[in-house]
Amino acid sequence: MKKLRVEITNEAEADYRESVDFYAEDNRETARFFAREFRAVIDLLRERPLIGALYVDGTRKKLFPRFPYAVIYDVHPEQITVIAVAHHRRDPQYWVHRSRNRSR
Repeated sequence: MKKLRVEITNEAEADYRESVDFYAEDNRETARFFAREFRAVIDLLRERPLIGALYVDGTRKKLFPRFPYAVIYDVHPEQITVIAVAHHRRDPQYWVHRSRNRSR
Protein backbone atom coordinates (compact mmCIF):
# COMPACT_ATOMS: atom_id res chain seq x y z
CA MET A 1 0.00 0.00 0.00
CA LYS A 2 1.29 3.46 -0.82
CA LYS A 3 1.90 6.02 1.90
CA LEU A 4 -1.11 8.25 2.39
CA ARG A 5 -1.10 11.99 2.84
CA VAL A 6 -2.06 13.15 6.35
CA GLU A 7 -4.34 16.11 6.96
CA ILE A 8 -4.49 17.39 10.54
CA THR A 9 -7.64 19.38 11.21
CA ASN A 10 -7.41 22.74 12.97
CA GLU A 11 -9.10 21.24 16.01
CA ALA A 12 -6.64 18.33 16.18
CA GLU A 13 -3.74 20.77 15.76
CA ALA A 14 -5.13 22.77 18.70
CA ASP A 15 -5.38 19.56 20.78
CA TYR A 16 -1.75 18.78 19.95
CA ARG A 17 -0.48 22.29 20.73
CA GLU A 18 -2.40 22.36 24.02
CA SER A 19 -0.79 19.06 25.02
CA VAL A 20 2.72 20.17 24.08
CA ASP A 21 2.22 23.41 26.02
CA PHE A 22 0.96 21.48 29.05
CA TYR A 23 4.07 19.28 29.11
CA ALA A 24 6.38 22.23 28.39
CA GLU A 25 5.13 24.07 31.49
CA ASP A 26 6.64 21.33 33.61
CA ASN A 27 9.48 19.99 31.48
CA ARG A 28 10.55 21.04 27.98
CA GLU A 29 12.26 17.72 27.33
CA THR A 30 9.02 15.85 28.05
CA ALA A 31 7.24 18.19 25.63
CA ARG A 32 9.84 17.43 22.95
CA PHE A 33 9.48 13.70 23.60
CA PHE A 34 5.69 14.02 23.28
CA ALA A 35 6.11 15.84 19.96
CA ARG A 36 8.46 13.14 18.66
CA GLU A 37 6.05 10.43 19.70
CA PHE A 38 3.17 12.22 17.96
CA ARG A 39 5.23 12.42 14.75
CA ALA A 40 6.09 8.72 15.06
CA VAL A 41 2.40 7.81 15.37
CA ILE A 42 1.57 9.97 12.33
CA ASP A 43 4.38 8.35 10.33
CA LEU A 44 3.10 4.90 11.29
CA LEU A 45 -0.43 5.80 10.21
CA ARG A 46 0.90 7.10 6.90
CA GLU A 47 2.41 3.67 6.21
CA ARG A 48 -0.24 1.49 7.87
CA PRO A 49 -3.50 3.46 8.00
CA LEU A 50 -5.63 0.55 9.20
CA ILE A 51 -3.42 -0.17 12.24
CA GLY A 52 -5.67 1.81 14.59
CA ALA A 53 -8.63 0.11 16.23
CA LEU A 54 -12.09 0.83 14.86
CA TYR A 55 -13.70 3.44 17.05
CA VAL A 56 -16.72 5.78 17.13
CA ASP A 57 -18.62 6.79 13.97
CA GLY A 58 -16.31 4.82 11.68
CA THR A 59 -13.17 6.54 12.95
CA ARG A 60 -10.01 4.78 14.06
CA LYS A 61 -7.95 5.26 17.21
CA LYS A 62 -4.18 4.77 17.54
CA LEU A 63 -2.73 4.95 21.05
CA PHE A 64 0.56 6.66 21.80
CA PRO A 65 3.07 4.10 23.10
CA ARG A 66 4.17 6.09 26.19
CA PHE A 67 1.70 8.91 26.76
CA PRO A 68 -1.98 8.73 27.77
CA TYR A 69 -3.13 10.00 24.36
CA ALA A 70 -4.64 8.67 21.16
CA VAL A 71 -4.85 9.98 17.62
CA ILE A 72 -8.44 9.77 16.37
CA TYR A 73 -8.61 9.70 12.58
CA ASP A 74 -10.56 8.86 9.44
CA VAL A 75 -9.11 6.89 6.54
CA HIS A 76 -10.00 8.03 3.03
CA PRO A 77 -8.76 6.57 -0.27
CA GLU A 78 -6.04 9.20 -0.73
CA GLN A 79 -5.49 10.55 2.78
CA ILE A 80 -5.82 10.21 6.52
CA THR A 81 -7.65 12.96 8.38
CA VAL A 82 -6.63 13.45 12.01
CA ILE A 83 -9.71 14.59 13.92
CA ALA A 84 -8.38 14.70 17.49
CA VAL A 85 -5.35 14.20 19.69
CA ALA A 86 -7.24 12.98 22.73
CA HIS A 87 -6.07 12.54 26.31
CA HIS A 88 -7.39 9.34 27.90
CA ARG A 89 -8.88 11.19 30.87
CA ARG A 90 -10.74 13.74 28.79
CA ASP A 91 -14.39 13.09 27.95
CA PRO A 92 -13.90 10.34 25.38
CA GLN A 93 -16.53 11.79 23.06
CA TYR A 94 -15.63 15.49 23.14
CA TRP A 95 -14.50 15.31 19.52
CA VAL A 96 -17.43 13.30 18.05
CA HIS A 97 -19.09 16.40 16.56
CA ARG A 98 -15.88 16.90 14.54
CA SER A 99 -16.30 13.49 12.93
CA ARG A 100 -19.97 14.07 12.15
CA ASN A 101 -19.16 17.42 10.51
CA ARG A 102 -16.66 15.86 8.11
CA SER A 103 -17.66 14.48 4.76
CA ARG A 104 -16.63 10.89 4.18
